[in-house]
Amino acid sequence: FPEKKPVSLCVLKHSEGILNYCLNEATFNKEFLPLVNKKIRRSAETSIPVFQVVLDLLEFQIDEIEGDLIDILISNLLASNSKTRNATVASLVSLVKLCKNPDLKFIIFKKVNTKLSGPEGRRASADVKLSLLDALGSLSQPSSTSTSFYPDVLKDFLDIITSEGNEDILDSAVKQLSRWMNFPKFTFNEKAQTLFKDKLFANQTSHRVKMAIFHLLDEVCRSTGKLPKAYIPLLATMA
Repeated sequence: FPEKKPVSLCVLKHSEGILNYCLNEATFNKEFLPLVNKKIRRSAETSIPVFQVVLDLLEFQIDEIEGDLIDILISNLLASNSKTRNATVASLVSLVKLCKNPDLKFIIFKKVNTKLSGPEGRRASADVKLSLLDALGSLSQPSSTSTSFYPDVLKDFLDIITSEGNEDILDSAVKQLSRWMNFPKFTFNEKAQTLFKDKLFANQTSHRVKMAIFHLLDEVCRSTGKLPKAYIPLLATMA
């Protein structure tokens, strides 16, 4: 973990054997993570890409992620350097895959969404907001036995879509939500249907938001092969 000069990631990728020999569940939490915390605090730009490669090479799983590493990583989603933000997104996804806790996926999702909707997220540039949205969408990738949080994921995305004014952010929110819609148990509930109906017929709803809703309905159709019956008369009325 160099602090000034980036390490060769190509060389690191060929160190899988020795990494898995030196690290196990106990040493990962007690020795490795404290070192990572220290290095990221000093130089996130050089340390997070290295950490991300190491995570992808590990062959074991751990019960929990100890310490405040997740919060430190999420704070770096606000970094000005796009490579740092991209490596941070990949690291968060890898941590979910590495951890046996089925709830970690949702825990990280809520933390990232809180960052996006909070004061720091509202002040952030469009590029940073897009990275935060990318993190929310990328968290759909790791498999999980827990699906009870799907309605909350849907609600958080819909809150973004129905309140955002920036076209790029709207398009990204729809794109990232569509990644979650590929899961059979991720369905659009009655609350979502009612929300869409209210927003589409409300005079104060901007044209961009209405177009984003139509775009999302198109994604629903593409992902599931059909639209919920409740949407058919709604779309006919709008036409």
